[in-house]
Amino acid sequence: MTLDVVNSNFRTGEKTNRATFLTLFLRDSEKLLSLINETFLDLELKQSDCTEMSWVESVLFWTNFPAGTPVNIILSRVLQVLTHLKRKSDYLKNLIPKQGLEFKFKRMIELESVMLTFNPYG
Repeated sequence: MTLDVVNSNFRTGEKTNRATFLTLFLRDSEKLLSLINETFLDLELKQSDCTEMSWVESVLFWTNFPAGTPVNIILSRVLQVLTHLKRKSDYLKNLIPKQGLEFKFKRMIELESVMLTFNPYG
């Protein structure tokens, strides 16, 4: 899940956080839809929200190559993408309390250009 700061559609000029969920599911989208829609009814996930691809195509996707990039690009020894960013990782052993998340969300809005990503493992 990625959180970033955007302009609110509900209140003009007010900033808010937006959550984006990108996942890698190692089966077909039909199975994913059945699992998600029986557990998270409010998401209303549709087939058009899913993109099926081979595992090697997903490697290109997660490295931000444009859709349709030939998979043999991964054999190239020439640097294709040059992105500078700062990342900090941490592994949690306990749930983040609601107050902690609320503080983080408010702080993100204050800083404006912050992106927070959660990677669930397991």
